[in-house]
Order: sequence, then C-alpha cells, then structure tokens
Amino acid sequence: MKLKIQFFFLLGALLLNSVSSFCSAQSGDETNRQNYTDENGNRQGYWKIMGALSVEEGFKKDAVVEEGTYVDNKRQGLWKKYYPNGEVRSEITYESNR
Repeated sequence: MKLKIQFFFLLGALLLNSVSSFCSAQSGDETNRQNYTDENGNRQGYWKIMGALSVEEGFKKDAVVEEGTYVDNKRQGLWKKYYPNGEVRSEITYESNR
C-alpha cells in the first residue's frame, strides 16, 4: 500500500511539472525563450551555445561554450565565452553584431 501511495505521489509531481513547463513555454513573448529561431530562420532572444552545437573542440556535449542575446540573427549586448573547464574565457559587449 505504501508503494502505491509513493507511486501516485511521484506521478502527480511529474504531471504537475509537465503542465507548468508547458504553460510557461506557451506564455509571454516568443523571443524571450532560450535558443529561439523565428519564422524567418533568424535567431532571437537569449541563446546558450552548447558543446553539441559548437565546432569548438574540447567541450562536452552539455557544456556551455558561449551565451548571449541575438536580435534578428545579430549578437547584441553581453556575450560570454567559456573554456572547456567552465571558466569565463571572454566577455564581449556587442552592438549590431560588432
């Protein structure tokens, strides 16, 4: 009986988490989502470039290589680049991709 209660509690927690994740992804401005590409194929909003998406060598697939904001496929604002060990390699502030 105790196992059934634990199972239903876990199932309920997973269901609640799934519903809240779905609702947060559906609400608000689309450009506020991470790694969002608009209908024209332009990168928009906050992006995290992970090892799996990068050509940089030495990074694990789930390691952050660089992160920052895109506006119409151009880098904008502060971008951070990392070493494979996770330490910050550089911080560059972009204005219209420059």
